Amino acid sequence: MKLTLVKNILDTRINRGAAMLEVSDIHVYYGLFEAVKGISVNIREKELVAIMGPNGHGKSTLIRAISGLVKIRGGKIEYNGKKIDKLKPPDIVKMGIIQVPEGGHLFPEMTVEENLLLGAYVPGAWKKRKENMQIVLDLFPILKDKMDQICLTLSGGERRAVAVGRGLMSSAKLLMLDEPSLGLSPLLAKELIKGIKKIKDTGISIILVEENIRYIRELADRIYLIEQGKVTLEGKKDQVLGNKHVKKAYLGII
Repeated sequence: MKLTLVKNILDTRINRGAAMLEVSDIHVYYGLFEAVKGISVNIREKELVAIMGPNGHGKSTLIRAISGLVKIRGGKIEYNGKKIDKLKPPDIVKMGIIQVPEGGHLFPEMTVEENLLLGAYVPGAWKKRKENMQIVLDLFPILKDKMDQICLTLSGGERRAVAVGRGLMSSAKLLMLDEPSLGLSPLLAKELIKGIKKIKDTGISIILVEENIRYIRELADRIYLIEQGKVTLEGKKDQVLGNKHVKKAYLGII
């Protein structure tokens, strides 16, 4: 049975303003398999929205659709009032929408500095590369002494920091992070989450796909729960995490 959560829509609009990103009733197929079944989400400026739910239920497909990496069948995606669901991924990147995929996907034989600079090859970002590089190093000081190090030799946490930093080098306005803490030790994940919190504090909007409830509780303003390709629950952080279904299925609380 589909779960619903009563939200104070008027209060949300007054405090948050119009959405910068509006995903409305989108459907995504892989062949005959419908991975996303009419999902609608939105995010406003300076907001961190978490997307949670089981593996294989459409979370990553949702942000890939926003990035233009998979095409939607029906529905629409708008960014600052402009439809973007027909645009190619490079054009979406130019608008400031940056996805950091699960695992980061660095160029392993290149140095930390070279990988970071690749993120600046976006119109307007190259001129700000020194400024953005300083921002990245302030957010992730662990990288300061590793700029000449080959990424293949980095730890998992360091590689994730480089991947997120590369996204920031593009002067991102909306950063989408897919499972950034996956596979990291608790200590490394804690440092990465600390960096993400600092990014949020700078005013960059963030969509965070994450399974670790602890990190969601620490970072999120609002949460969408996606199950079987649909949004089954949405609302402010405390409302969603306090829901009986979430407590039982995801927190182990009966």
